[in-house]
Amino acid sequence: MSPPCQDSFLQQGALALFPDFTIPAVMLGVVCGGAALFAFFAVIAWPQLGALASVVAGLCMIAFEVVEILVVGFTPMQTPDQWLAWLQVVYMALGALLVILGARLWKAETSSYRLRTLSP
Repeated sequence: MSPPCQDSFLQQGALALFPDFTIPAVMLGVVCGGAALFAFFAVIAWPQLGALASVVAGLCMIAFEVVEILVVGFTPMQTPDQWLAWLQVVYMALGALLVILGARLWKAETSSYRLRTLSP
């Protein structure tokens, strides 16, 4: 039985970026998940900081998905017989939604989209 990621770009010789999916999975969980978790609690405790954290968390999610598409490929285009999996598009849309909602919360808290210092 071959490893599940044998045919992936990540496993191709000198171009391989990672030996397996452990490092990208940890990055996804710690960076993207941690940023979103921090944003969640910050929105409750300090809305201005939460608004900025939501924008950052959304941009992290979008950046991770863009890198994933560049490295692994766009999921529906890997094999013609594979069921179309649009999770990359869904997560990019969720990241964009986080950015938009964070920006709207920032405007609601500061009455402007301009970035200024946080007030307590």
